[in-house]
Amino acid sequence: MGRGQMSPWAMLRENVKANEVGKVIENERLLYPPEDFGSRREYHAFTRGFILNEVFRRVSPGGVTIGEYLDAMRSDLDADVFIGTPLKEQERMASVTFWSRSRSLYLSLLPDFLDRRMRLTPAQVFSLNRAVRSTGAPAGRANPVPWFEPRRVMRLADSVELTKHPAYLSGEVPSSSGVCSARGMAKLARQMVAVAQTSPTVMSWETRRLMHSAEKSAPDFCLHNISEGISPTAVTQGGVNHFLGGQLGAEDIPVVRNLREGFYGWHGYGGSVLQWLPPTGLYSSSDSYAISDEGVAFAYVPTLWAWYDSANIQGAELQSEVVKCIKKRKKSAQQN
Repeated sequence: MGRGQMSPWAMLRENVKANEVGKVIENERLLYPPEDFGSRREYHAFTRGFILNEVFRRVSPGGVTIGEYLDAMRSDLDADVFIGTPLKEQERMASVTFWSRSRSLYLSLLPDFLDRRMRLTPAQVFSLNRAVRSTGAPAGRANPVPWFEPRRVMRLADSVELTKHPAYLSGEVPSSSGVCSARGMAKLARQMVAVAQTSPTVMSWETRRLMHSAEKSAPDFCLHNISEGISPTAVTQGGVNHFLGGQLGAEDIPVVRNLREGFYGWHGYGGSVLQWLPPTGLYSSSDSYAISDEGVAFAYVPTLWAWYDSANIQGAELQSEVVKCIKKRKKSAQQN
């Protein structure tokens, strides 16, 4: 999508509802991966949220946006989750920081006994990031113009500044500009694993069932690199990935594998995670990953932007530890 055609202020809610974003999408031509790739699936970090919001407001009663829908249920859920964050809430936000490339390299070279603070080695960082194609300029395509500074390649510092831009924070980019606490996101994930209809509810049981159905596994042009042996994504018709082990991680990095097996959801560039592991048979009778009759709702929101960790291994390891704790408690309860 030609993002350079859209002013950042078009993302403000009143402008979204005036079709400022919609008219840009309407005038864009569709682009798909090359036919010889064998799949039309291609991850879009920003565009998917713009399109989804346009669909949502066209079919929702009263034409509300995703951010407005979230506003309406936030107080009932008592959850700090925003898409289109009011100025008074922005004052509560923690600042996002990052390590420069040189500092990240230095920290990755330190041995464990010198208080090493990076889980990945330089070789692993290279393999992980090489396995994820640039969403800005996939093979054979012109590089689109960035939103905020046309014809300029964004640096790491620019990416962090983007998260502080008033139009970005106050506007609606449903796949990117969400401002949330980990507890707030976990409360949303909890709704996805509830066995019975809950009150308050994010969506009906039937909608949840449909959201988790029609799962299809296919290679992703952005996230797939044949030379690295990346596994395909398994996406449901509701647009959430079902992690089946080994996805989104290079073959030569075993630590990536099997840390999220059975979980649904996604993780954000930089480290955040919003995923859930349903109880046995909730959405699939053949689901063999369930470990709890109540399911598992997991969320992780770091303030250190881990640009070097495209597989979000830090969050995945924490997920794995949560699963181990639940299994241990379950085993202990059975023995007693």
